[in-house]
Amino acid sequence: MARSGVRYEDVQKAIHQLLQRGETPGVQKIREVLGTGSFTTLSEHLRQWKIEREENRDERPPKTYPNPCRH
Repeated sequence: MARSGVRYEDVQKAIHQLLQRGETPGVQKIREVLGTGSFTTLSEHLRQWKIEREENRDERPPKTYPNPCRH
């Protein structure tokens, strides 16, 4: 029977767990959380997660703000 392999979603969940514990996600730590996975597969998924995280950063706030004081 063929192994299914580690999916990107599995790596996302492991990263989330690590971040909740205050740990920096890395290939070795992700592998420890999942208990499986090749370093190549995990590093590819981690790289993809970093790219998506960078692309999804919030936009910068506007340079000017409305004046909240009305006299």
